[in-house]
Parts: sequence; C-alpha cells; structure tokens
Amino acid sequence: MLNKSLSGRILLSLAIGIIVTVGVTTFGYLTESEQVARICFWQSNLLTKYIQSGPIILHDYDGTPIMEGTVLTLFLIFGGMLSGIPIYGLMAFLLLTAISRLSSKR
Repeated sequence: MLNKSLSGRILLSLAIGIIVTVGVTTFGYLTESEQVARICFWQSNLLTKYIQSGPIILHDYDGTPIMEGTVLTLFLIFGGMLSGIPIYGLMAFLLLTAISRLSSKR
C-alpha cells in the first residue's frame, strides 16, 4: 500500500509537490479566465503584491498600482511558482503521514 518509511513519504511528497505545481501552473497558463489564472498563480501574486519590485507607473481605474517590470519582478514570479513545490509537498507529506498513522492503528 503506502510506503510507511519516512524516506519513502518524503520522496513521494516531493514527487506530488512537483506534479501538482507543474499541473496548476500549466492549467493557469492554459485557462482563458483571468480569475482562475490568479488563483493558480497565488504564490507569485502574493510575492509581487507585497514585495515592491519597481517604481509605480500609474494607477488602474480601481486604484491598483501598476508597476514597472524589473528583473526582481521576474525573480518573484518564478520564485513564487517554484515555492509551490515545497508548499504542496509539505501538504502531501502531512496527508501521507496522517494516512500512515491511521492505517497503522488498524
């Protein structure tokens, strides 16, 4: 069934983190809905929103600042995408650990 060893759970969690990150990122690029894409890229959006990466060029109609794209912005976007691997991997590890503990109690 599930590999109950710690190293097996870590490797499986890492694989799940990579697969989920690639899947969510691909889905975000392929979707035509801007709202769905924002949900898929939540890590990148979070980083670029709270870390100022360039000067403000103008404000959108609803007051949202539009900033100039810089190299730091690119690093934040790619860093946000890559941060999905440990985030989703940790969630998978916690789920696999809970499943392993429940199955060992039986």
